[in-house]
Amino acid sequence: MKEVKQRVDVGNVKTIIMKGVKHYLKNGTEWKGTSHKMSNGTLHTGKTHTKTSKPLVHKKDLKTKKK
Repeated sequence: MKEVKQRVDVGNVKTIIMKGVKHYLKNGTEWKGTSHKMSNGTLHTGKTHTKTSKPLVHKKDLKTKKK
């Protein structure tokens, strides 16, 4: 699937909408809501950053549980 990026600047926060790239909470739950990219490059939940925003990762970056 081709990756499509759309950048939306809201104040000093850059919101990037990436179609075709799934993001996950660290517990492994797929995130289907909005996200924003922080100035340090990390991706978080929500259109803008709040105290309840959570970090997002790609599937390959999820930690696997040891058996």
